[in-house]
Amino acid sequence: MSSTIGKIQWGIGFIPKYRQRILSSTFPSIKHFKGVNLVEKLPLHNSSYRRKKWAKVDAGEDAFFNLSTPYGGYIGVADGVGGWEDVGVDSSHFSWTLMTNCNDILKEKLSLNDYNITHNPTPQQLLDLSYKRLIDSKKVMAGSSTASIVQFDKVNSLLNTCNLGDSGYIIIRNFNQIIYKSKPMHHFFNCPYQLSLSPENAKRGLDSSDSVNDSQTSQHKLYPNDLVIVATDGLFDNLFDEETLSIVQNEFINISPNMGDSYSNSIHFSNNDNYDPTLLAGDSRLDQKVRKLAQKLTDTARRLSYNKKRMSPWAQYAIENGYPEEIGGKVDDITVLVALVQPTAE
Repeated sequence: MSSTIGKIQWGIGFIPKYRQRILSSTFPSIKHFKGVNLVEKLPLHNSSYRRKKWAKVDAGEDAFFNLSTPYGGYIGVADGVGGWEDVGVDSSHFSWTLMTNCNDILKEKLSLNDYNITHNPTPQQLLDLSYKRLIDSKKVMAGSSTASIVQFDKVNSLLNTCNLGDSGYIIIRNFNQIIYKSKPMHHFFNCPYQLSLSPENAKRGLDSSDSVNDSQTSQHKLYPNDLVIVATDGLFDNLFDEETLSIVQNEFINISPNMGDSYSNSIHFSNNDNYDPTLLAGDSRLDQKVRKLAQKLTDTARRLSYNKKRMSPWAQYAIENGYPEEIGGKVDDITVLVALVQPTAE
């Protein structure tokens, strides 16, 4: 088997948290690229507002993108800070714009042939370009968001990363070992580092002095059969590392290390402009497992978030910071992107 990386197979799961008290014991099913439109309603200046239509899928205040390039690809997530809803601001507008800008900037470079392995933007550069475009466009009134972007460099078999806040990523090798997990960045309890836009008439202490330069950057060597999981804090607050690893092992228990060589690169992302439909080349058992893993991680984190008695990662974090009453999971938007690195064809 080749030691260099080739195909990268993608999967994703996402589900928004409830916006109101639960009146039913029935949980919603996870929506996976069904082209579901958000209900377009204007935001109200109270906590009962409904989100406007910023995307064709509803991931709550989470947002995401993926794009393949001739030299690999990028995936990213952003988690809009929900506190803005108290003043009638929908943070999903900020987070979706941030991710859509990333996607658009890369597509523009590809269309202009202004893209090669030596001049392509690093994740941090891409986030900076996206954030500046968001501010310059003046289309977003206000908002804040964390962000995590990773770049797959197939030429050098590298993963380049940029992380700001408590979204993050995990690298799993051979389906049985977590070799790296990004560290969350907080100013204080439940206040992650974040990019912000706060006009003078909307300031309520939610604006932040954080910049793209505050983000953590890293580079990792990639090998065939590495799994890269990029997610918002809804995953990490509700699943311990060993639980994540157990789910991975259960999904890939019958997959041999060489199996990916004979399977086509697939996963497509409906008709949302943030997804790259050219990734779809067909279906295979391995592709389905990648997608199923993303769904399983999302669904398990969602289910555990409603367990009020569980000593969750969120509860441990709260207790360590002087909030012993925060027992149980954390109900939140959950977005999980999974990428499986495959070897080059021999």
